[in-house]
Amino acid sequence: MRINMQDALASLQGRHLATPTKAATRPTPPLPDSVSPSPEPPKPPEHESITWLRIVIEGDKATAEAVSGPDWIAIEAAYAEDFYNEEAAEHIRRHGVHDVIARCEAELKLLDLHGPNRYGYCLTCDPDSCGCVGSGDYPCAMVHALLSGFRHREGFKPEWVNA
Repeated sequence: MRINMQDALASLQGRHLATPTKAATRPTPPLPDSVSPSPEPPKPPEHESITWLRIVIEGDKATAEAVSGPDWIAIEAAYAEDFYNEEAAEHIRRHGVHDVIARCEAELKLLDLHGPNRYGYCLTCDPDSCGCVGSGDYPCAMVHALLSGFRHREGFKPEWVNA
């Protein structure tokens, strides 16, 4: 015998299932601490260099977003055309406001991916490391490389990448 699901559902829609009006319930006693799941250990704080870098990148992104309207695009295009040097004009076109925003978003994502794990080592480079084998340092080599691209910014400390 085949059951037509649409017919079965239609017939159930008109029915009300009997439910007890007063169900007897007992309060559930709290679990003792020894049985309760242990809370996740707090994440270590971000390194000073990472906090600085996030502020710089978020500032660059906010500035680019503030000027990213059609007027700015026209200004970029006109400014690039005013150059007699084609290489300089091409540089301006390649580093437009939308490219800056996309690059900032990518850099912030990299910082999120390479944050500290619960042991204080890089989440991506060595996600489960407790540091016993000396790998997965935090900040990791990727973060040092990203930091080095900001070495000409105010507030940068050379020891962040030369350690």
